[in-house]
Amino acid sequence: MPSACPGPPLRPCTTWPTRRKLERVKGEGAKIIEGAHLHPERFSRTFSEALARCRRELGEAGQEPPPVIRLHDLRHTHATLLLSAGKPVKVVSERLGHSSAVVTMTVYAHVLPGGQREADSFDAMIGEAQA
Repeated sequence: MPSACPGPPLRPCTTWPTRRKLERVKGEGAKIIEGAHLHPERFSRTFSEALARCRRELGEAGQEPPPVIRLHDLRHTHATLLLSAGKPVKVVSERLGHSSAVVTMTVYAHVLPGGQREADSFDAMIGEAQA
């Protein structure tokens, strides 16, 4: 499916510091140059610029633009979807690069499946004990 917004696609970064450098060339988008480090903020800025361009162009075309989000919001969405689907916390923690699964559980405890069911069953047990 073709992209609604022209321009080069965003390339995923697997490690930082990466040995690639994005260089803007007027009219040609971004080019990869080997041998330089790229700060993570550069990816966020590139994503924000691409989203702003897409929103502007779709707005001018009379189409509904995508919502304003940060690149970091996609990271949270990714983790939330994985945990909601029942993927192991350890796997999600490793994907996010957290130092331990405890960090992941602290941040995403609200989306861990079964938490509310267990709380509801506890309420039912208390109700039975009082009756």
